[in-house]
Amino acid sequence: MVVKFKSLTFQNILSFGATPTTIEFEHGVNLISGKNCSGKSAILDALSFCLFGQPYRKIKIKELVNRRNKKNLKVTCEFVVD
Repeated sequence: MVVKFKSLTFQNILSFGATPTTIEFEHGVNLISGKNCSGKSAILDALSFCLFGQPYRKIKIKELVNRRNKKNLKVTCEFVVD
């Protein structure tokens, strides 16, 4: 079974606020890079939460919600299974 991710959209998760952020995945290998503390691990947490209902890291689910907004966490992903 092959899973091909198309996109990941999230808001109000960890350091990401109310404005939705969308990542479009390209065919093949995708690289996510950035400075320290720029939110790279939040992307993994968002994807894991969307697929499995729990963060990637060992943090509590209530810690995923953006501390400033404290509500409306939303994560959606689009993928194809061949």
